[in-house]
Amino acid sequence: MTQWEYRMLTMAYPDSVHGVGIVKYVDGQEVPNWKQRSWWAIHALNELGKEGWELVEVVWRRGPGESITNDPVYILKRPIQ
Repeated sequence: MTQWEYRMLTMAYPDSVHGVGIVKYVDGQEVPNWKQRSWWAIHALNELGKEGWELVEVVWRRGPGESITNDPVYILKRPIQ
């Protein structure tokens, strides 16, 4: 039976006009200097894809009573080797 490991990327979208995301957290740990736009979403997904990670879901979080969606969480998985 295949066993999986998971990775979660939380994105920030500081430029709502262009909708380009940057990685803010990886597995709950803040990416150093993320505000300098050090790891763009498209680059992160391509790099992780080369490592065998597959995007399985994007979760748009919303806090209690909030009408605005918070930063999305990208959930990836790959088989444990």
